Amino acid sequence: MFDFFKSKLGKSATGSPGFDVPEHSAVRCTDDGGIIAVNLDQTGWHVDSGRMGMNQMLLPPAGGGRNEIFREEELEENVLKFFQRVKTGRGLGNAFQYALENQSFLISFLPSGNEVRFRNFEIFEKFLNDKFQRTARDFESIKLYGAIGRPGMNRCVRKLQGKGLPQVIFNLTEETFRYFHYWKGQKDITIDSFFDDGWQLEPEQIVTKVETAIRSMDMEYFERLRTGLANGMLFLVLPSDANLRTVVLGTAERLLDAAPGGAIDLSSPRVIRLYRRRGSQLR
Repeated sequence: MFDFFKSKLGKSATGSPGFDVPEHSAVRCTDDGGIIAVNLDQTGWHVDSGRMGMNQMLLPPAGGGRNEIFREEELEENVLKFFQRVKTGRGLGNAFQYALENQSFLISFLPSGNEVRFRNFEIFEKFLNDKFQRTARDFESIKLYGAIGRPGMNRCVRKLQGKGLPQVIFNLTEETFRYFHYWKGQKDITIDSFFDDGWQLEPEQIVTKVETAIRSMDMEYFERLRTGLANGMLFLVLPSDANLRTVVLGTAERLLDAAPGGAIDLSSPRVIRLYRRRGSQLR
């Protein structure tokens, strides 16, 4: 399993298949083709793999360079037009072909609304079937979308069995997410917010809250994080605000480096970091 994971995230630039993928596209892939990300959501998303800042992919919503789309009907129209273009083009088509042949990781960001989420993913699945006679199940895949919070619940670290690897997701944001689990009963799994009683504005207060939350985590959560690093996939979902993200991640890294049972290295090049891009934020 470790070799499989390393083969996906550890390829050198010299081994790059050289995909011709537009920089400002709702679908992006890493240079080695090991990760392909699809944004069907209303906001932009970042996918950051490798050492922090070394391999960043920005995925705006389908339809262009805007950072957020507010009407569900407009989003659906843009998704449909986007995949119609991809279907007749070569650059992204080649990236999908390579990803399918090599069982690359597929990260799908979806809108929270039930109907538009279903329709948008249906458009994507139809594209895969029409062009490649394949489905999203043929990838090592995660599907993530925002959800209504569950007051009093703090299951912010979830461990799931993917197609071939354990998938561990650590939600370090104020937002609750849901993950559609393909490989065990096809059900949605809730990933609770890091803490649900609001975020303080002062960095010192944020540091204290993060420290308290991590020290209060169930011991099993530490083992889940180690599993993701050792023989699976470890995803960190981080705050969209750049300053808040720096404070939260830096504090979590410091505490988990001295975690009970041994260090957990969140700066590992094998960690995949996910965070929204909202408004006019550039990073």
